[in-house]
Amino acid sequence: MKSTIYYFLTTPFLIVVVFLTGIVFSTTTNASTYYVAVNGNDSNPGTITKPFLTIQKAADVMVAGDTGLIRKGTYHEEVNISKSGIDGAYITFRNYGSEQVVIDAQGKRSSCITLTNGASYLQFIGLRLTGATASWPKAGFYAIDNSSHLILDSIEADHNLYGIMLFGSTSPVSFVTIKNCKAHDNTNHGVFLYQKVYDTLIGPGNHFYSNAGPGDSFGLEIATDFPGSQAEGAKRIQVFDNEMDGNEELGIRTWNANGVLIKHNYFHNNGATGIQIEVGSRNVVIEDNRSDYNARLYEYEAGCWVAASQNVVVRNNSFSHNKMGLIITKSSRVIAHGNIITDNNRGAVNLVNAMGLNIDDNVHNIYIAQNTLYNNSASSAGRAALSLCPYNSVASGICLKDNIFAVAASSQDLWVGCADNAYSSDYNLFYNTRGLSTYYKSASASWAAYVKGSGKESHSLTSDPQFHSTPDFSLSASSPALENGDFLSVATSSGSGKTIPVTDAGYFADGFAVAAGDTVQIGKTTATIKSIDYGKNTITLDRSAIWSKNEGISFPYSGVRPNIGAYQGTSGTTNLIAPNGMRFSPNL
Repeated sequence: MKSTIYYFLTTPFLIVVVFLTGIVFSTTTNASTYYVAVNGNDSNPGTITKPFLTIQKAADVMVAGDTGLIRKGTYHEEVNISKSGIDGAYITFRNYGSEQVVIDAQGKRSSCITLTNGASYLQFIGLRLTGATASWPKAGFYAIDNSSHLILDSIEADHNLYGIMLFGSTSPVSFVTIKNCKAHDNTNHGVFLYQKVYDTLIGPGNHFYSNAGPGDSFGLEIATDFPGSQAEGAKRIQVFDNEMDGNEELGIRTWNANGVLIKHNYFHNNGATGIQIEVGSRNVVIEDNRSDYNARLYEYEAGCWVAASQNVVVRNNSFSHNKMGLIITKSSRVIAHGNIITDNNRGAVNLVNAMGLNIDDNVHNIYIAQNTLYNNSASSAGRAALSLCPYNSVASGICLKDNIFAVAASSQDLWVGCADNAYSSDYNLFYNTRGLSTYYKSASASWAAYVKGSGKESHSLTSDPQFHSTPDFSLSASSPALENGDFLSVATSSGSGKTIPVTDAGYFADGFAVAAGDTVQIGKTTATIKSIDYGKNTITLDRSAIWSKNEGISFPYSGVRPNIGAYQGTSGTTNLIAPNGMRFSPNL
């Protein structure tokens, strides 16, 4: 077997990880292997011919570098582990070969596996954990304060109160990897990262599904107590290459988390919102995900909802067939670009709130660029496919540019409830087969009346975007959206080097130290943003460039200027630059 080596190189909000396949090998020359079997005896020496009877016995005798191989069968016990391995010599608990091993708490024990005394450098492979329903806050797998460097691989946690729970109460639980695991049919969350959980990887290959019960039931929650504070919350969490579906409420929720990357996941058929970033969360990047067919049970829900959070990037995702596509409320510095938002018009009770994009309720510095929205809302909707401040007019710094808003199913294509000086919007494409209609200044208004009264959309188009096909929403060669967008910002002076002064840096992000910065194009130079000063409106690139005054800066494009919409090329050409929201691992 090959070794798995985890290198965590941390900055305040960054984890860099290198994976090699397999499991951790011991570097200890005298490491031992112990065996456990349902027909064993704890008085035995723990050999393959004379195995232990209980997993607990193996846990009591094993030391750094040792492996416990568990034979097939059901073990009715709670395994309490207080010993630790060391770096390069993990203590390993795993099933023997491909045999099926079940630890069943029978509803009588708090957890199936509990780590105490800061137990660390442990790995658990190929076990099923079930029946831990006796008391809160226990779980199929439960690790608390000071535990670190844990690997859970191919674990199945089902019919517990929580499937897998990491609880940093007074001190952090840190450096945990959960991969190739299933968490399903638990009463509360499939996986719960509670309070101080740091430097943790959720992925790849996990499936969290069908978690449901009388309380909150999510696929994955990363949260503090209510209301809690960010100081008590999780830091530096990566969630990637997973599937979360059929949960009674949310697919994933963050609450007071700082530094979260949610990438390349598939959220679908959850009762409420697929991806929810909530109260006190900051420095979050949501990219390359698909979130479809959510809002199955609850009314005001979406594919993705950013609420009461700060510094959030939503890029290159697909949100479709939810009640709403994307909601942004009570938040500041949220940047959404390259997303495909379509067919969001389903609901549990009625469709009055169905919308594609809803920006509302005390929002500030919200930048929406190069997204494609199609066939959102519903004929019975009380708002529009694009709604700005439909319920609360407090807002500032909402900026919309280079987006396509096409074929809204509601009676209005655009609903505006905020003041004219709260938002800017231009170089978009609005289109509907029935003609365009808006709700503006508390009354229905024609498109012409809205443009004249608001002073917005003077360069926007109102013709058919001519998608090549609606499944991918790429643009045909004759699309009016081609090369009719605007640069998102321009240089305020000529110069050379890596730091460029611009008119508005707000459309861009440096990844907030949890992901790569945006790739941008200035002239013929394509580079990655390394840092941004929003106060001074400067962007710093990873390579030098030369620019002139008023030189345009945007995400990479294939023509002489950006397209309108998420696609920056035409279908069938070799220079197609498309959002990554439809790229998923084969197992998803």
